[in-house]
Amino acid sequence: MEDGDKRRFARVVFDSSAELNVSGHRITGQVHDVSLKGALLITEDNFDNIQLEDSGNFEFTISGSEITINMEIKVAHLEPHRIGVECTSIDLDSASHLRRLVEMNLGDETLLQRELHALLISSKES
Repeated sequence: MEDGDKRRFARVVFDSSAELNVSGHRITGQVHDVSLKGALLITEDNFDNIQLEDSGNFEFTISGSEITINMEIKVAHLEPHRIGVECTSIDLDSASHLRRLVEMNLGDETLLQRELHALLISSKES
Protein backbone atom coordinates (compact mmCIF):
# COMPACT_ATOMS: atom_id res chain seq x y z
CA MET A 1 0.00 0.00 0.00
CA GLU A 2 1.41 3.37 -0.95
CA ASP A 3 1.60 6.29 1.47
CA GLY A 4 -1.28 8.07 -0.26
CA ASP A 5 -3.52 5.04 0.23
CA LYS A 6 -3.04 5.12 4.02
CA ARG A 7 -3.94 8.79 4.40
CA ARG A 8 -7.18 9.52 6.21
CA PHE A 9 -7.05 13.25 5.52
CA ALA A 10 -7.07 15.04 2.17
CA ARG A 11 -4.01 17.15 1.58
CA VAL A 12 -4.16 20.50 -0.12
CA VAL A 13 -1.22 21.82 -2.09
CA PHE A 14 0.18 24.76 -0.24
CA ASP A 15 3.39 26.73 -0.74
CA SER A 16 4.86 28.54 2.23
CA SER A 17 8.19 28.70 4.01
CA ALA A 18 8.34 26.55 7.13
CA GLU A 19 10.56 25.59 10.03
CA LEU A 20 10.83 22.19 11.65
CA ASN A 21 12.55 21.79 15.01
CA VAL A 22 13.14 18.15 15.87
CA SER A 23 15.80 16.22 17.77
CA GLY A 24 17.74 19.41 18.44
CA HIS A 25 17.92 20.31 14.75
CA ARG A 26 16.34 23.26 12.94
CA ILE A 27 15.32 22.47 9.38
CA THR A 28 13.91 25.05 7.00
CA GLY A 29 12.09 24.50 3.75
CA GLN A 30 8.80 24.87 1.91
CA VAL A 31 5.47 23.32 2.79
CA HIS A 32 4.45 21.18 -0.17
CA ASP A 33 1.04 20.19 1.13
CA VAL A 34 -0.93 20.29 4.34
CA SER A 35 -3.90 18.52 5.92
CA LEU A 36 -5.78 18.73 9.18
CA LYS A 37 -3.41 16.11 10.57
CA GLY A 38 0.00 16.90 9.08
CA ALA A 39 2.19 18.32 6.36
CA LEU A 40 4.97 17.55 3.91
CA LEU A 41 8.11 19.67 4.08
CA ILE A 42 10.47 19.98 1.10
CA THR A 43 14.00 20.89 2.18
CA GLU A 44 17.59 21.02 1.02
CA ASP A 45 18.80 20.95 4.64
CA ASN A 46 20.63 17.91 5.98
CA PHE A 47 18.42 15.80 8.23
CA ASP A 48 20.50 12.62 8.56
CA ASN A 49 20.12 12.65 12.35
CA ILE A 50 16.32 12.61 12.29
CA GLN A 51 14.46 9.34 12.72
CA LEU A 52 10.87 8.21 12.22
CA GLU A 53 8.71 8.93 15.27
CA ASP A 54 11.02 11.75 16.49
CA SER A 55 8.91 14.54 17.95
CA GLY A 56 9.23 18.28 17.66
CA ASN A 57 7.60 21.47 16.48
CA PHE A 58 6.49 22.53 12.97
CA GLU A 59 5.64 26.12 12.10
CA PHE A 60 4.64 27.95 8.94
CA THR A 61 3.08 31.27 8.04
CA ILE A 62 0.18 31.56 5.64
CA SER A 63 1.52 33.50 2.67
CA GLY A 64 0.26 37.05 2.36
CA SER A 65 -0.73 37.23 6.01
CA GLU A 66 0.77 37.32 9.46
CA ILE A 67 -1.05 34.13 10.48
CA THR A 68 1.27 31.46 11.83
CA ILE A 69 0.30 27.84 12.29
CA ASN A 70 2.27 26.02 14.95
CA MET A 71 1.89 22.34 15.76
CA GLU A 72 3.61 19.69 17.82
CA ILE A 73 4.50 16.84 15.48
CA LYS A 74 6.11 13.46 15.10
CA VAL A 75 8.07 12.49 12.00
CA ALA A 76 5.84 10.21 9.91
CA HIS A 77 8.07 9.55 6.90
CA LEU A 78 11.44 10.46 5.47
CA GLU A 79 12.69 10.43 1.91
CA PRO A 80 15.33 12.48 0.09
CA HIS A 81 14.52 16.20 0.50
CA ARG A 82 11.11 15.41 2.06
CA ILE A 83 9.92 15.07 5.63
CA GLY A 84 6.34 14.11 6.37
CA VAL A 85 5.05 15.18 9.77
CA GLU A 86 1.96 14.13 11.69
CA CYS A 87 0.32 16.63 14.01
CA THR A 88 0.14 15.34 17.59
CA SER A 89 -1.04 18.57 19.21
CA ILE A 90 -2.12 22.01 18.03
CA ASP A 91 -3.31 25.15 19.83
CA LEU A 92 -6.85 26.39 19.25
CA ASP A 93 -5.85 29.44 17.16
CA SER A 94 -3.59 27.39 14.89
CA ALA A 95 -6.26 24.70 14.54
CA SER A 96 -8.85 27.31 13.54
CA HIS A 97 -6.53 28.83 10.93
CA LEU A 98 -5.58 25.40 9.58
CA ARG A 99 -9.23 24.38 9.34
CA ARG A 100 -10.02 27.57 7.42
CA LEU A 101 -7.04 27.03 5.09
CA VAL A 102 -8.12 23.46 4.31
CA GLU A 103 -11.76 24.52 3.96
CA MET A 104 -10.92 27.22 1.42
CA ASN A 105 -8.82 24.83 -0.63
CA LEU A 106 -11.09 21.77 -0.52
CA GLY A 107 -14.17 23.67 -1.64
CA ASP A 108 -16.38 20.82 -0.38
CA GLU A 109 -18.19 21.32 2.93
CA THR A 110 -19.21 17.62 3.13
CA LEU A 111 -15.60 16.48 2.72
CA LEU A 112 -14.44 18.98 5.33
CA GLN A 113 -17.05 17.77 7.84
CA ARG A 114 -16.01 14.15 7.20
CA GLU A 115 -12.37 15.10 7.82
CA LEU A 116 -13.18 16.99 11.03
CA HIS A 117 -15.11 13.95 12.26
CA ALA A 118 -12.16 11.66 11.43
CA LEU A 119 -9.80 14.07 13.21
CA LEU A 120 -11.93 13.94 16.36
CA ILE A 121 -12.04 10.14 16.25
CA SER A 122 -8.27 9.85 15.72
CA SER A 123 -7.67 12.28 18.62
CA LYS A 124 -9.78 10.14 20.92
CA GLU A 125 -7.88 6.99 19.86
CA SER A 126 -4.52 8.57 20.73
